[in-house]
Amino acid sequence: DSPTESPLPVAFETGSASPSPTASAFPSPSVTPAALVTPSLTPTSSPTPTPDCFSQSSTVHSLERGRIPLSQVQIGDTILSFDSSGTPVYSKVFLIQHKSSTQPRPLLQIHHEHGSLTVSKNHYLIDTTEHPLRLKLAKEYHIGEHLTLLHGTQSQILNISTVYEPVLNIHTMNSRLVVDGVLSSSFARIWIFHSLEIYIPFIQFALIPLRMLHSIHCHALIASINHMASTLMAVSNK
Repeated sequence: DSPTESPLPVAFETGSASPSPTASAFPSPSVTPAALVTPSLTPTSSPTPTPDCFSQSSTVHSLERGRIPLSQVQIGDTILSFDSSGTPVYSKVFLIQHKSSTQPRPLLQIHHEHGSLTVSKNHYLIDTTEHPLRLKLAKEYHIGEHLTLLHGTQSQILNISTVYEPVLNIHTMNSRLVVDGVLSSSFARIWIFHSLEIYIPFIQFALIPLRMLHSIHCHALIASINHMASTLMAVSNK
């Protein structure tokens, strides 16, 4: 396997999502057409280390509130996800990263047959062309290839452009989510790891304490730990 693809981890699956409803309970994979996407902001400063996330205006489907932008997601929300076979399930949010960020960041806007996805180049999406599911960086997708939507629908990529928008990332209990209808991962590439075979077990292990803290409602402590870790990563990237 190439260093940027690896089987999707299935750890922490038990108890992390509600029982899978029938397919008809889920929204259509069709998302906002590219022509209707809100114009992006322009960068206001020189380049800095960029968080690898989604646009804050990207949407997810909440079990409690329906389709909402990422900027409105809250800790404890149950959002549309999928299991290791790609079957839709719901999974709780235990960590939100960069929610207070307002600075526009460079993102890829991937236009496809059913809409568009706005995501940083080093964030992992889900490639279902092989089994088991595999992680693939957003920057590795090209025009003519396909993104995977709900229920295994393949949507051909029509165009890829760069936009600048504020970013945000969310972690679900099973580390998977459906963003603007596209199967995605909570994970992004970390430069110190050159192999997913090392990175995925490491990050899953590192998240165990945060998942445990979420289970006992220590959300403020989770936020503090995440802020400290993000600060250290930003310093190491300089």
